[in-house]
Amino acid sequence: MLAGRERGVGWPAWRAQPWAFTVVFPRPPQPLLDRWPLATDERGNAHVVLMPGVPPERVDRFVADLRDTVAAASGLLPGALAS
Repeated sequence: MLAGRERGVGWPAWRAQPWAFTVVFPRPPQPLLDRWPLATDERGNAHVVLMPGVPPERVDRFVADLRDTVAAASGLLPGALAS
Protein backbone atom coordinates (compact mmCIF):
# COMPACT_ATOMS: atom_id res chain seq x y z
CA MET A 1 0.00 0.00 0.00
CA LEU A 2 2.59 2.61 1.04
CA ALA A 3 5.18 1.68 -1.60
CA GLY A 4 2.65 2.11 -4.40
CA ARG A 5 1.35 5.37 -2.96
CA GLU A 6 4.87 6.83 -2.68
CA ARG A 7 5.65 5.87 -6.26
CA GLY A 8 2.38 7.58 -7.20
CA VAL A 9 3.72 10.91 -5.94
CA GLY A 10 7.03 10.49 -7.73
CA TRP A 11 9.09 9.02 -4.89
CA PRO A 12 10.61 5.56 -5.42
CA ALA A 13 9.78 2.96 -2.77
CA TRP A 14 9.94 -0.80 -2.41
CA ARG A 15 9.29 -3.50 0.17
CA ALA A 16 12.38 -4.84 1.92
CA GLN A 17 11.08 -8.35 1.12
CA PRO A 18 7.90 -9.30 -0.76
CA TRP A 19 6.15 -10.36 2.47
CA ALA A 20 7.65 -7.67 4.72
CA PHE A 21 5.92 -4.89 6.62
CA THR A 22 8.96 -2.69 5.90
CA VAL A 23 8.90 -0.15 3.06
CA VAL A 24 12.27 1.28 2.02
CA PHE A 25 12.77 4.51 0.06
CA PRO A 26 15.48 7.11 -0.58
CA ARG A 27 15.99 9.51 2.30
CA PRO A 28 13.37 12.24 1.90
CA PRO A 29 14.09 15.98 2.26
CA GLN A 30 14.97 17.13 5.78
CA PRO A 31 11.67 18.99 6.40
CA LEU A 32 9.84 15.67 6.20
CA LEU A 33 12.36 14.04 8.56
CA ASP A 34 11.78 16.91 10.98
CA ARG A 35 8.05 16.05 11.12
CA TRP A 36 8.14 12.23 10.88
CA PRO A 37 10.45 9.99 12.96
CA LEU A 38 11.94 7.89 10.15
CA ALA A 39 14.83 5.49 10.49
CA THR A 40 17.64 6.24 8.03
CA ASP A 41 20.80 4.35 7.10
CA GLU A 42 24.29 5.09 5.84
CA ARG A 43 23.28 4.20 2.25
CA GLY A 44 20.90 7.15 2.03
CA ASN A 45 17.70 5.20 2.57
CA ALA A 46 14.86 5.57 5.04
CA HIS A 47 12.26 3.02 6.02
CA VAL A 48 8.87 2.66 7.63
CA VAL A 49 7.51 -0.46 9.31
CA LEU A 50 3.77 -0.70 8.70
CA MET A 51 2.50 -3.01 11.40
CA PRO A 52 -1.09 -4.26 11.37
CA GLY A 53 -3.32 -1.69 13.00
CA VAL A 54 -1.66 1.39 11.47
CA PRO A 55 -4.66 3.52 10.50
CA PRO A 56 -4.98 4.22 6.77
CA GLU A 57 -5.41 7.90 7.68
CA ARG A 58 -1.86 7.95 9.06
CA VAL A 59 -0.54 6.53 5.78
CA ASP A 60 -2.60 9.13 3.90
CA ARG A 61 -1.11 11.96 6.01
CA PHE A 62 2.43 10.69 5.46
CA VAL A 63 1.99 10.37 1.69
CA ALA A 64 0.38 13.83 1.45
CA ASP A 65 3.20 15.32 3.51
CA LEU A 66 5.80 13.56 1.35
CA ARG A 67 4.08 14.85 -1.81
CA ASP A 68 4.00 18.44 -0.52
CA THR A 69 7.58 18.29 0.81
CA VAL A 70 8.92 16.95 -2.48
CA ALA A 71 6.93 19.59 -4.38
CA ALA A 72 8.31 22.36 -2.16
CA ALA A 73 11.87 21.06 -2.56
CA SER A 74 11.32 21.03 -6.33
CA GLY A 75 9.96 24.57 -6.33
CA LEU A 76 6.39 23.44 -7.12
CA LEU A 77 3.27 24.48 -5.25
CA PRO A 78 2.08 22.03 -2.56
CA GLY A 79 -0.37 19.58 -4.07
CA ALA A 80 1.06 20.10 -7.58
CA LEU A 81 2.25 16.49 -7.82
CA ALA A 82 -0.32 13.81 -8.59
CA SER A 83 -1.54 11.85 -5.59
